[in-house]
Amino acid sequence: MNAEDQNFHEIFHASQQYGAWCNKVKAKALFDTILGYKKPTIVEIGVFMGQSAFIMMETMKRYNIQGNFFAVDPWTTEAALGGSNPSENDEWWSSIDINEIYEKFLECVASNGFGSICNVMRQKSDNVFYEWKDYPIDLLHIDGNHSEYHSVRDVCLWSTAVAPNGTVFMDDTDWDTTRKATDLLDVMFSRNPDPAHEANNFLVYHNKA
Repeated sequence: MNAEDQNFHEIFHASQQYGAWCNKVKAKALFDTILGYKKPTIVEIGVFMGQSAFIMMETMKRYNIQGNFFAVDPWTTEAALGGSNPSENDEWWSSIDINEIYEKFLECVASNGFGSICNVMRQKSDNVFYEWKDYPIDLLHIDGNHSEYHSVRDVCLWSTAVAPNGTVFMDDTDWDTTRKATDLLDVMFSRNPDPAHEANNFLVYHNKA
């Protein structure tokens, strides 16, 4: 195992204490993407427990990659239940203490020394976007509310801020409710043809404009 593979292995293993929703294939794609940028601006919409956020920030830290990570998530039950989602999805979100999860994410940021990288924005993604200034986004990870309305809105708003040569990750693309969002991304950007991405329920797009 070379040094890069060892670093990824360690980062992914450590990330699992912050959740289990980012599988190894997606984690490696995030890791590889970040290594391709010198000073990236990264926006993650939908942070929750912070597994994928940890992967991205720990990669930046280990490789001394300067940049900014924006963690955008309201961390509220109300926001999680917005739009039309399957009843089992709503029941699950209603059963957990999201404020406790938010506090644990703050602990993750502090205990891993991500304070100089991470900008925690506990707001709905559209509210953050309307205040967004001149920060072209190099890596956009869309993993917020998966209802059709909210996923389409996130794509329509935030895709306009993606920098030339920027990358967009769209999560849970096997959901029926995210299909229109991925259709829009297919129109606006170039999809990475790697079949392992779709097989693992995410897609990666590049802005070649």
